[in-house]
Amino acid sequence: MTEASASNYWISSTALSITLNAMGDADYIQANVASGAMIMCYMRNIDGLGYDAGHNYRRWNLIANPTYFNSTTEKYVYAAIPRKQQENGTALIVFPSERVDIYGKSATEVQLGSEDYYYIFLGGVISPSVVGGVLQNRTWTQRVDTGKLASDEAIAAGGDNTWWLYSAVDDTVTFLKAIVRAAFDNIEAKYATVKNLIIGGETLTGVANNETPKNSRVDVVTPDYLFGNSDARYIRKDIDDRVSSILTFLNGVHFGDDFEKDLRGAGIYRDEQGSWHIDTDYIHARKKLTAEEVEIMKTSHIKGKVVNSAGGFVISRIEKINGAWRCFFVQQDSEGRRVYNSMLKDDLALCETFNLIDNNGQTANHYWYRRVTAVGTDYVDIADNTNVDYYASGSDVPQVGDEVVQLGNLTVKERQSAIIQSAAGEGSPYFKIIKGINSFILPDPIFLFDKQNFEIRVENPANRGEYIPLQNFLETMQGRLNAVQQQSDKQLVIWFGDVVPTLTSEPANEWTDDETKEMHEHDVYYNRSYAETGGGRAYSFEKNPDGSFSWHEITDADVLKSLEAAKRAQDTADGKRRVFVQAVPVPPYDKGDQWSNATFEDKYNNDLLVCVRPKATGESFDIEDWTSAQHYTTKQFQAEFNVGGNSISAVVRDLSTGLKRVGFNLDGENSTFDIVADTFKVTTTTGKVPFFTSNGKLNAYFIDAKSIVTEGIKAQTIDAKGATFQNITVTGESKFGGELDGASGTFKVLRCLNSNREPTGGIYFEERGSQAIMAIEGDLGMRKNVEGKFRKRLPRFYAKDVWCQGQFGHYAKICAVVKDDMMYVHHGGHIETNGVKVQLPTVTVKSGGSDIVCYKIPLYAPGYHGADGDNGVVRDVDNPALHPGLTDFEREIPYGAPIDMVIFNCEQPHSYVFFEMGYGKEWVVFNGKDNVEVYICDHREIRKLDGGWVSHYLYVNPLWLTPSKSKETPGAGIIYTGTVDFDW
Repeated sequence: MTEASASNYWISSTALSITLNAMGDADYIQANVASGAMIMCYMRNIDGLGYDAGHNYRRWNLIANPTYFNSTTEKYVYAAIPRKQQENGTALIVFPSERVDIYGKSATEVQLGSEDYYYIFLGGVISPSVVGGVLQNRTWTQRVDTGKLASDEAIAAGGDNTWWLYSAVDDTVTFLKAIVRAAFDNIEAKYATVKNLIIGGETLTGVANNETPKNSRVDVVTPDYLFGNSDARYIRKDIDDRVSSILTFLNGVHFGDDFEKDLRGAGIYRDEQGSWHIDTDYIHARKKLTAEEVEIMKTSHIKGKVVNSAGGFVISRIEKINGAWRCFFVQQDSEGRRVYNSMLKDDLALCETFNLIDNNGQTANHYWYRRVTAVGTDYVDIADNTNVDYYASGSDVPQVGDEVVQLGNLTVKERQSAIIQSAAGEGSPYFKIIKGINSFILPDPIFLFDKQNFEIRVENPANRGEYIPLQNFLETMQGRLNAVQQQSDKQLVIWFGDVVPTLTSEPANEWTDDETKEMHEHDVYYNRSYAETGGGRAYSFEKNPDGSFSWHEITDADVLKSLEAAKRAQDTADGKRRVFVQAVPVPPYDKGDQWSNATFEDKYNNDLLVCVRPKATGESFDIEDWTSAQHYTTKQFQAEFNVGGNSISAVVRDLSTGLKRVGFNLDGENSTFDIVADTFKVTTTTGKVPFFTSNGKLNAYFIDAKSIVTEGIKAQTIDAKGATFQNITVTGESKFGGELDGASGTFKVLRCLNSNREPTGGIYFEERGSQAIMAIEGDLGMRKNVEGKFRKRLPRFYAKDVWCQGQFGHYAKICAVVKDDMMYVHHGGHIETNGVKVQLPTVTVKSGGSDIVCYKIPLYAPGYHGADGDNGVVRDVDNPALHPGLTDFEREIPYGAPIDMVIFNCEQPHSYVFFEMGYGKEWVVFNGKDNVEVYICDHREIRKLDGGWVSHYLYVNPLWLTPSKSKETPGAGIIYTGTVDFDW
């Protein structure tokens, strides 16, 4: 670095005056120069700083201005001299934060100063205003030197031939000669250099260091010596220290300054009997706690779930591999015993935590449920997100420290059971025993005990593998039929209608006396109307404990399915169907009525019959009025089927064509079922033939199967209603003409065709960098309207983030009118209405030492209907015909509405604070009530907004500001940007 020295310049000792810490501000200084003051400078070979034409030193008028430093760092005093010589040129006193050379460059060759000036260092150095984060006054660490350039002025002002030098810059005197001997009554010096100091007749010889003898009396002890841990024999009390030997405390140790036995703080102490105590709040043993006796002073608990299953482990280390995370676990427990890997491939691994809070006070629960793809001696491979079938929706990424439990297996039934005890999470507390866990959706438990239910489930005889509640199993339809047997008429009638049944609606409105009502006890009514009006539900007519009668809803799923099928049958057109139980039916009965458990002479034995010939009241019963609902009756089955041992066989002989043996053989012992026939045909009850075999080939109109494995399929129509196709590749000219409904899929391009099947646009799936995007060729529009009972609005487009790379415009914004404690939101469908009425909540704000109650105005998603949330409560919508619970009412509540303009129209002055807005949010506020002011809480203060004034606001994270404020502080981060008087 090329720097100017004191011999290259000179200024008068009275020319410059600098006052530090002006007005009590460490970053503010007062710098002034005397009238006519100049700086004289000479540097050889520096263009513009050499001699002038008369071989004289060049001179510049000196200027200094009061300065407010833009940083708290150290400052240096320079004179900035223009590089181009001008008449009446001026030099300016400047204060850079680094030493620079004559050209304004730092030691690292960074150009800090303007290239239009030369920089003359005047020797002055000013200390920083913040040291170690503490604000302090600035001081001179090196004083300004007025220079020693040999000139008439320098010589006249005193020079090297005097014994002292006075500086008017900081009003100091510098002694140029050594003072050999002098007597002083009092010495006050900010800086002093002393070579020999005699105190009490002993001469101090220096500063103590690590080599200084411990008994020295002539070495000064410095903080570095005291606080630098220079001697391992001493223990520090004010900073962290380390003790390498045993430290003995005879009476005990207290931790913190608030220790009080059995109350607060922590301590170790000895009692009067000589026993030692540890008195603290928590004792945490990372591996093992051994005690002769443990006395529990408080009930403890386990947070979350306890899962007893076939395996589990704790993750100690994770490596990312292809398609999975390799999760390692420690192979030894706290006592050194070996831990084996209890997980298997295709296990389902669960990790779940509850009631955790992060450093910001936010809920931080951790959950993942994933497939085990491989195992090793000390690791388990947990599937990543490559295959959507390998993990449950919402699963997090595994982390070190996760406690993992096995909960199910895809194929091994012995690993598909678990016992779960839960104290946290949805539905807790509960105790469950679950079987058949072979997916990420847990089946119903076979044993459940929770705060509402005690339930034991058994396997459903009608559907093996399905478990139903034991009480439902015992209370099946047979129990209902048994109850019917106790009635005088021994019949159960199923009624069909289109309303929710009452005592005043059909058919109960015709049952006028208790005797008639008792005859209809256990009758069933099925509401066949649309689900929106209560349809699809069934009711049983029952006698109540108080002797009254009423309809009770049936929730048995199997019964409802049967009634739904019966509803579609043509023979229920009259609105009812009877079911007779065991006893011989007594007319009246109608076509389509059923006779359950029918037994009649030798023709029927415990069969199900259906009426084919109706009879009116008073007519006689005839068995020919009834026919079997199934092909074979019990008698036919016994006559034509041969049951012997473990097999069933049947033979039919058609004598018209001779003896031609046709039949089947069912062998239960060997699990075989053989059909002997040249042609085998299946016929439905409607007369249709779904499939038949002939000449060794299968012909079918439809196939309904769980799975089909074949090398090729060629048919006119395949109706796979409700089936799932996997691993399908479609090639050639293929066409899909139905509705596509899938949870996931892969598309490269979706082309949009016009009526002539010409491409006019499309949807493209591309990558932008490493990010996948969906690109649309053509305009994206919203069609039609969202219509309710009373009004309609334009459909909305909800988005988390919108990055606009072109023009962005809008027709209108969402506005809210505030009237005292109410806010009226005008969103889509409410532009020209009275708006949705929202009751505003309140918050108390500290201001000027007073508590001020402010109404809270939500700028996003206002009006949580029916809740006591901070976003206000919807009291009403402006259409009085809408009421809570109606679909249209819920549609009109402004869920997710971002409010961009707030208009005040208050009767009385009130204070308000805005909340529920994201970073960078901007909005406009207008006080539309003349002569009634309102007050708005922002980041700085509670500010008044007079009537007729318009204000602009924006919101930033208050933690981005210095000094910062907590986000929870009302008004924090709300920046007021200006006000305009509309002057109306």
